[in-house]
Amino acid sequence: MKMALAAVAMFVFVGLNAQILTNYQNVAEDIYQTAGKTFRVYVMPDLVYSPGYNTATNSPLGAAARWTWTYPAGLTTGAPATGTPANQNWVEFTNPGVGGPFALTVVESTTLGIGCADATPETRNIYVIAAPTATITSAALTQFCGNTAAQSVAMSFTENVPAAFAAYAFAVTEVVETIDPSDAVIASVSSNTTFVNFPTTGKLKAPTLVGAASP
Repeated sequence: MKMALAAVAMFVFVGLNAQILTNYQNVAEDIYQTAGKTFRVYVMPDLVYSPGYNTATNSPLGAAARWTWTYPAGLTTGAPATGTPANQNWVEFTNPGVGGPFALTVVESTTLGIGCADATPETRNIYVIAAPTATITSAALTQFCGNTAAQSVAMSFTENVPAAFAAYAFAVTEVVETIDPSDAVIASVSSNTTFVNFPTTGKLKAPTLVGAASP
């Protein structure tokens, strides 16, 4: 019962919904996950014990199939609980804190009483990393009265992942306001949320995510 392990992980500024992969690939790389974000890890069922299994719906799982997920204290908010066989080919971790590597192991077995458990469990290391940050590194910008030339703003990004995975995204919102001498806002003139828009589209680096996902 050799299994392929696939990670559903995201290390951007948004949360992650429960998702189902439409295909699986044996992922040998370490898994990086943003702290405080719920995520799941799936494993491909043995088709002998889950005949007719469809990756698009992650079903049907054989009634006698069991998966035992084992993980350390840093991931104790997982479900199912560590070391507990369950008819569930995925494990979900809720709001983990920064830390790792956390060794995650899964083994498939059956309740059919034939003593057939996977002799080669799958293991991956999970690193829970801090959310990415962006810092303005330019010298203090000067306030001007009336028209002035454009000002350059330099920013530094920290993603807390190996360089091979780094592919940041950011946006800048332009807000124009009328203020009085004490800096109190008198009126809002305009707001442009896409003044600068640098999305992740086309910028995610290899290895690419394997498998499409749906809410």
